[in-house]
Amino acid sequence: DWRSTMRDTGQVVLGLSTYPVRAKDAGPKEPERMLSEIDTALAQGSVGVILFDLERTSDAVLEALGTDPFSPSSVPSN
Repeated sequence: DWRSTMRDTGQVVLGLSTYPVRAKDAGPKEPERMLSEIDTALAQGSVGVILFDLERTSDAVLEALGTDPFSPSSVPSN
């Protein structure tokens, strides 16, 4: 189970796609969805996230990331 490895090692970083996986041509994910996925990954114990396809990431998502979703006050506690 990847969750136990993540919890036990503290070294797992989850990867997130900036586009919906099943709808690659549908456009980038909305900023709210990206922030929600980041919150979920951090709440599950990921020490961070890797965003895939930054070249096609929308300016709105990049601006949302500028709100510092990784600051201690933003990270959900386990």
